[in-house]
Amino acid sequence: MDVIKELFNKPEGSENQIKAALIARDVVILGEVIITIATSLAIGFLNPKLSPIIAELYVAQLAAAGLFTFGYLGRRLDKLQA
Repeated sequence: MDVIKELFNKPEGSENQIKAALIARDVVILGEVIITIATSLAIGFLNPKLSPIIAELYVAQLAAAGLFTFGYLGRRLDKLQA
């Protein structure tokens, strides 16, 4: 995360900021893929009583990641690329 903060704060211009935002977006999307697979496995293998809790936590985490990726980073990229 420090690398991304450093790239966002460099004074050289927006190219580093665009690269950092694209990297952050890709990392979040890759993390979502991994978490989706892990959640499916957890629901299948763990106690069935835990399934609703796991599903609720997954949905909350997915919403937060979506807001960050397509909300904050999307606006930031649009502003930098304009």
